[in-house]
Amino acid sequence: MKLDTVLTSNLSTAAPFGAPHGKGRAFRLRAHLIARVIVVLLPPRAFSGAAAWIAYGGFRAAADARLVDTARALAGGLDTLFACHEPGVLPATGSAGNGGPGNIPCAGVSYEAGAALAPQTGRRIRLFVEGAFEDRHAENLLTTVAGQGEELLVLSAHIDGHDLAYSAIDNASGLACALTVIEAIRDIVPGLKRGVQVGLFNIEEWALLGSAVHLAQMAPAERAKRVLNVNLDSLAGAEGITALTSGVPGMVEFLHTALAAAGMSVGISAPFMGNSDHANYLRHGIPALRLCTGFDRPQSNMRFLLTPADTPDKVHPHQLKLAASIAALLVLAGCASPAAPVPRLDEASAQRITA
Repeated sequence: MKLDTVLTSNLSTAAPFGAPHGKGRAFRLRAHLIARVIVVLLPPRAFSGAAAWIAYGGFRAAADARLVDTARALAGGLDTLFACHEPGVLPATGSAGNGGPGNIPCAGVSYEAGAALAPQTGRRIRLFVEGAFEDRHAENLLTTVAGQGEELLVLSAHIDGHDLAYSAIDNASGLACALTVIEAIRDIVPGLKRGVQVGLFNIEEWALLGSAVHLAQMAPAERAKRVLNVNLDSLAGAEGITALTSGVPGMVEFLHTALAAAGMSVGISAPFMGNSDHANYLRHGIPALRLCTGFDRPQSNMRFLLTPADTPDKVHPHQLKLAASIAALLVLAGCASPAAPVPRLDEASAQRITA
């Protein structure tokens, strides 16, 4: 296995409101998630190659302008309260912004708190929010298994999560599958046309910053070598796998061809959803898909995402095995394809799809 030692640098980040801060807790999510995967989700054999995962780098920088904008927005008052849909005193978390201008300040509360506040709709409510912005250090983990040529297929998963719980579904499940897949195929890839880069990205939960900086700082010639991104995010907690294809031309055909020989298939969701790291690859014209679960299954364990109930008991081994099998087939098909597995997007198409 060839270790990629050239990693990203200069990522601006800070702890969002409500995030833990203080010495000893700074960005412990990566180690926390990996430890949970080791203990709970994967058999010991999947980690025979884990010792090789020592090539990584850090990145940090200031983000004063963005933090000031966020502070001003919060000072202006919250626009919306989101109540968790599931009873059980489970506060909701998550975000869909990066703290920049135009973001709408919101807060998440439990189902019970939402029910108590519902009669006050339309009235002014005073909410005390305590938090701090601090510069922090975060890391992407990258490694490459070289193929016969210079082109690469990227297998990605995000390694951060919210400190409310274990983040077992979102996204220890994706991390578990990514590690299992590369362990299973690492001796096959060197004989194929393309290699595999494994990208384990940080700060996904806050505007997909880890993968955004990684790609933005990559030389255009290097980005051109990436022919497809298979992104693994939330792969357990419900039955069946869905591919978010973003309507990329040729993606559905690739999926069908890659899986049909094994008698497997996935559900298809065509609309673009910028909700995981695949979105950043698409923005650079690199065909990308996200594998996930829970579509049209509102009562599945996926309903516990972004709450303290996203715990290992919600993840079943057979769901991980199915997801890892599908991911492995897609990666191998993409590496072995004589031509590009999916046509690259021109700039206009990338902008149209991700608008």
